[in-house]
Amino acid sequence: MQRHDHSPETWLDEADRKRLAAALAGAREARVYRRLEALLLVAEGHSMAEAARRCRVNRSSVHRWLAQYRAEQ
Repeated sequence: MQRHDHSPETWLDEADRKRLAAALAGAREARVYRRLEALLLVAEGHSMAEAARRCRVNRSSVHRWLAQYRAEQ
């Protein structure tokens, strides 16, 4: 697995990773699961492009989801 450096706007810490993993485990809707999975992949060090590819969504969706997540924290 290749790791990527995070830019400041995408950086998520260990607490974020734990929070996202716990939420992912409890997700019941496919759209929520996909969103959490993409954010967790970014938190684990994958690029946004890789997270988008693996979750089969557009990169802009991952960017938007990350911005929303950061705004809520």
